[in-house]
Amino acid sequence: MERASVLEFAGLKLYFYKKEKQGTMKNLLRLMTLAGFILAMASCSLLDVKVDTEFNGDLDIQVEEPVMKATDDTDFYAEKDINPRDDEDVNEYSDKIEEFDVTEVIATVLSVNKDGVIFREGTEFSIWNETHTATWTLGSDWSIEPGTEVTLDDLGDIYGTVADILGSLEVFWVSADGTCNETDVTIKLRIGISTTVIANPL
Repeated sequence: MERASVLEFAGLKLYFYKKEKQGTMKNLLRLMTLAGFILAMASCSLLDVKVDTEFNGDLDIQVEEPVMKATDDTDFYAEKDINPRDDEDVNEYSDKIEEFDVTEVIATVLSVNKDGVIFREGTEFSIWNETHTATWTLGSDWSIEPGTEVTLDDLGDIYGTVADILGSLEVFWVSADGTCNETDVTIKLRIGISTTVIANPL
């Protein structure tokens, strides 16, 4: 005759059958070992903390009249440093973070001091540190007006590169490098990185 031992965990019932007169203590030890293993494996995911946050780099772009101008367009470059640890949640869980899940990267025009400004096709936006670089290139001209935005898509595994940059928890940079159709222009452009921080407090 066999008797069923029942282990209930996380809503699941596990049945273990043993002969009534054989190895009761041995079966009990096996049961406890299995329960401990299941608990250890489940705790890794059940206790994960997930926090949505955003890293923003606001670029102050100045397009000035060059001393010598060979074309109608003018080059510009601007960069801004970001420290991930300035984010309260990242700082709180800094030694417990398992990964960053980057969900979106967007370039947004916050302000511009004149009308008719255009960033030319080929203008580049980058997120980089000393070891990794993620770069997007405009495939067409972009009319620069307050509130307009360009989504910097996850081409290949470029969001994975951004996640690696964030995961270093070191200072990194965002930048814009391109050409503009106007001069004497002041533009504030934000590059925003939306991400989920995954940490385990154990």
